[in-house]
Amino acid sequence: MATVTINSLKDEFSKNNPMSFRYRFHFKSGKLAKIENLARRNVNRKLWKKEVDSLVNGVKLNHPEFEGFISDLAMKGTLNYMKAIALYKNRESTP
Repeated sequence: MATVTINSLKDEFSKNNPMSFRYRFHFKSGKLAKIENLARRNVNRKLWKKEVDSLVNGVKLNHPEFEGFISDLAMKGTLNYMKAIALYKNRESTP
């Protein structure tokens, strides 16, 4: 078993930083056969959803060029996610 703790800018934005996960690893013939996700700690799904939905809606209204960033797992999607957060935060701090 292992506990993995993740710190990220995305999770910091959604007020779920750090997040911890507990995994059990199964081996067969000396090779990894299965990873079982046992538990998530420090995760507030309602708060995460509220923050992410707010970000997605703000981007859709103000920066449609980044639409789809939330589901893009490629490097471009990650970079667009970071840009979207920065634009959203800048918009929030501007009167």
